[in-house]
Amino acid sequence: MNLQIFADEERIEQVVVRLAAEIREAYADKKPPLLVAVLNGSVIFASDLVRRLPADYELAFVSVCSYDGENSTTELRFRMDLEIPLDGRDVLILEDIVDTGLTLRALIEEFERRGAASVKSAVLILKQARLKTDRLPDFVGFLLDDGFVVGYGMDLSGRYRGLKDLMICRSPLENS
Repeated sequence: MNLQIFADEERIEQVVVRLAAEIREAYADKKPPLLVAVLNGSVIFASDLVRRLPADYELAFVSVCSYDGENSTTELRFRMDLEIPLDGRDVLILEDIVDTGLTLRALIEEFERRGAASVKSAVLILKQARLKTDRLPDFVGFLLDDGFVVGYGMDLSGRYRGLKDLMICRSPLENS
C-alpha cells in the first residue's frame, strides 16, 4: 500500500488548537453545546479537541454506519445512539471526515427532529470533490480535494487508525 503524509502530527495539533479557539469564540456568550462525537473515526480528534475546550462542555457519542469498506452508502444506521435528550439543547457534532456529506446531513436532520435548539458541526477534514449536499460543516480543519485518508483515528477496514499522521492512501484496495 502506498501511503503519503497529508498532515503530520504537528500540523494536526495546530489545526485542532485553531478549531478549539473558533468553537470557544462561537459559544462564548452561550451555554456550551453538547458535543456529539461520531465513533469510531472521530475518537482521537474528539479527545484532542475536547481537552482544548472549557471543562463544562459535555461529551457524548454515537456510532453510525454509512460505509462499506472504502465506499460511502446512502443508508444511515445507528449502532449506538444518544441516551441524552436533545430538547432545547445546542449540539455540536464532531466528525473525523466529511466525504459526501450525506452522513453529516442525516445526523443534523435527526438531531433537529429530536428537538435540538441548534445543530452545528466540526470536522477535521472536508473532502470537497465528492460532496453531495450543500449543508456544509460549520468548523473545518483541513480541506482535501479527494483521496482516501487513514491515520489519526481513520481506518481502512479497521486498520491504520493508530497512525499519528494523516495519510493519503494512494491504492486502498491493494493488500486489504
